Amino acid sequence: MRGKRRADGPAVKRAVTEPKTWKSRSKKAAKWTAIVSLVLALMGVGAFAVLYNTIEVPNPNADFKTETSFVYYNNGEDEIGRFAIQDRDSIPLDEMPQTLKDAVIAAENRTFWTDSGIDPKGILRAAFSNAQGNSTQGASTITQQYVKILYLTQERSLTRKVKEAILSLKLQRQQTKSEILEGYLNTIYFGRGAYGVQAAAQAYFEKPAKDLSLQQSAVLASVLNNPTSFDPANGKDAKAALKGRYQFVLDGMAELDFIDADEAEQARENLPRFPELDAESTYGGQRGHALKLVRDELNRLGFTDEEIDGQGLRITTTFTQKAMDAAKDGVLEQRPEGFKDKELHVAVASVEPGTGALRGFYGGQDYLDSQINWASAGGMVGSTMKAVTLAAAIKDGYSLEDTFEGNSPFVFPDGLEVQNEGPGTGNNYGSSVDAIYAMEQSINTAFVDMSDGMEDGPQKIYDMARKLGHPG
Repeated sequence: MRGKRRADGPAVKRAVTEPKTWKSRSKKAAKWTAIVSLVLALMGVGAFAVLYNTIEVPNPNADFKTETSFVYYNNGEDEIGRFAIQDRDSIPLDEMPQTLKDAVIAAENRTFWTDSGIDPKGILRAAFSNAQGNSTQGASTITQQYVKILYLTQERSLTRKVKEAILSLKLQRQQTKSEILEGYLNTIYFGRGAYGVQAAAQAYFEKPAKDLSLQQSAVLASVLNNPTSFDPANGKDAKAALKGRYQFVLDGMAELDFIDADEAEQARENLPRFPELDAESTYGGQRGHALKLVRDELNRLGFTDEEIDGQGLRITTTFTQKAMDAAKDGVLEQRPEGFKDKELHVAVASVEPGTGALRGFYGGQDYLDSQINWASAGGMVGSTMKAVTLAAAIKDGYSLEDTFEGNSPFVFPDGLEVQNEGPGTGNNYGSSVDAIYAMEQSINTAFVDMSDGMEDGPQKIYDMARKLGHPG
């Protein structure tokens, strides 16, 4: 019997393959998961490093760097009104009460003094939310909120969130925590048109920020989270929502040892008192006419509207509250009955002789109804110049007893005729009327005769008008 031929060389042993178990497969999957995770993490770190080095801190959004300009009466204290793109009056951190700073940190970012300026968990939360098709979460830390409003847009996207985080880290390296907090508190919106704590303190409590109490500080720290929902002026539901947030802020202050528990418990029982809101518009009544005059004068002096509305000017006018009230009262007392604003335009101005300072005026109907200021609208001045003509004549040597032509018409040598009011060629008052009677009856011909009797009369009348304050 022939045996099978065998190849040269040693015998080959067959490998015995062990059956794959669940445990071995899990180990292999875990290994590859760890490798992929590491690679992704390294790629993420690399991408973040590239973005950190390429993204520069941009220029601040222009509107958030503006400050309100204030207009005052001549005492430099009582306010007439203000010009603003955003109602803001920035103040240094040391002028803000400690209770306010503590309340905002307790409300918005309790790790503010120790964190790196970003909330990694919040960023991951935003990433997962975005991946699931939901809207991203809002900014978490005070630094992130400050970056968002000062440098970015209100868009909610993962791209903006990443950029926000990078800029927050960069800002943290460029500014101290105190500088960031100061900028934030001067920038954030509190509702009622108020940006920053100083404007907010005035809007809610009619006082400067430095005078805020603990309760008032806790209210402002509460409303900045959602100014519409937490403004007590928006009804009972808003006030109830505010109280819940207010108590949350006070409890947070106690937990952080900013205040003691008893102080928090006592304060949380009731909200502070809120002054009644002033229903009068910023431009209502004569105020709008006054602010328009101020703006026009500032423009004439070379100030641009951008400077007026956003550079925090302090403008002291020549107006006095007493003269403004007197002008209004005088018009209302003397105004004939039965005429509406569109039928009769009544105006008055009080100018200080010698200086030409405008102390008070009444420009006509409410500025919100009509922006025409009849005290400064221009046009023919008419009989207003008769008083100026008489003043010039007296300075020239005339007296109140001197007489002038009262009959109509008065004819100049070149043939020009001036007539009195009345039918035909006008009323006749006599060929010799004194200055007092001429003024009482507003006789045109008498004042033309008066001007003609002075050497270079028109120039003297013009000079007198300038001395009386007419801008000419």
